[in-house]
Amino acid sequence: MQWEGREDVTDFFASLHPDGDIEALPLIATRANGQPAFADYLDSSQSHRPHGIMVLTVGGSQISSICGFDDPALFAAFGVPETPPR
Repeated sequence: MQWEGREDVTDFFASLHPDGDIEALPLIATRANGQPAFADYLDSSQSHRPHGIMVLTVGGSQISSICGFDDPALFAAFGVPETPPR
């Protein structure tokens, strides 16, 4: 999946959490091919399970695009824990 441009990126982040609260979404910072990236987790009955990796393209001080890989198996390759720290 890919989102490009300010409006698409804003809409994407607003849709990640049911309340629109991006700070409630567990993310672990990492890097992919020298670019900033995040591992994200899905909320599943009082716990979180691995979901995928989001790779950001940054232009200036803004995110210009996001390429998402919905594959929990990538967590091991990035050295990301299966559950987010609390």
